[in-house]
Amino acid sequence: MIDEDSPDAFQKFAASEKYAVSAYVKGHKQTLKSLKFYVYRSTKLTIEFDSSLINESIFYNANKNELRIKNVPDELRKQLNNSEDEE
Repeated sequence: MIDEDSPDAFQKFAASEKYAVSAYVKGHKQTLKSLKFYVYRSTKLTIEFDSSLINESIFYNANKNELRIKNVPDELRKQLNNSEDEE
């Protein structure tokens, strides 16, 4: 637990000669990315989006097994409209 009155105290303690912990911690890139992004890839589908979009513009309904996107970006909307025209 961090002492609110002295937030740097733990860093000084951990970096002391007895423990010699670096002030900087390098995280595992894939693990950190998985905390920020949802990612799924298969041979026919790739989905990747920032987790902050959940319940803002991307909605998941577990009961219906449905992923819904609102406020589709203009460039993606153009691509989707072009594919409809080709059918």
